[in-house]
Amino acid sequence: GTDSITSFCDMRQSFRDLPLTMKDELVRIQCLYKFKNGTFYDLDDDDKELEMFENRSYYIDGVKRPLVYKHPYDNQAGLYYTFHYIQEVYGNTTEWDKLDKYLMEHCFQDKYIAHHSWEPGDLIFMDQFHSLHKRNQVKGERLLYRSSMDYKYVYKN
Repeated sequence: GTDSITSFCDMRQSFRDLPLTMKDELVRIQCLYKFKNGTFYDLDDDDKELEMFENRSYYIDGVKRPLVYKHPYDNQAGLYYTFHYIQEVYGNTTEWDKLDKYLMEHCFQDKYIAHHSWEPGDLIFMDQFHSLHKRNQVKGERLLYRSSMDYKYVYKN
């Protein structure tokens, strides 16, 4: 498409830069993640992406996982702060609305975000364990190829 930009937020570095007291609070939190249309996304009923976002076949009730994850390759911590999917929160001692506001302001600072303006032929490698990404609305034709890999077959010691 024309004027297409994808922004990437480094959720691992944003976690590293948190104060220790905040990290201690966040590592105890579990979240229920589930897509809910009409919140962050507002997809029409016939939008072909809606079924993928809702995970109708696999995660109809959502999935519960820690807010702070350990990367499967290097075991380093990062935030799994997909805020637009969080439906319930467990294990926090601070009110979630306050934590959510704090994380929103902290994580989405310019220093953690990179923007890519697409040109024909561009190729990006990203680690979905470490980042959140979002694109603007595509104008014109969009052709996207997506691939994934399992870390245990990528790295050799």
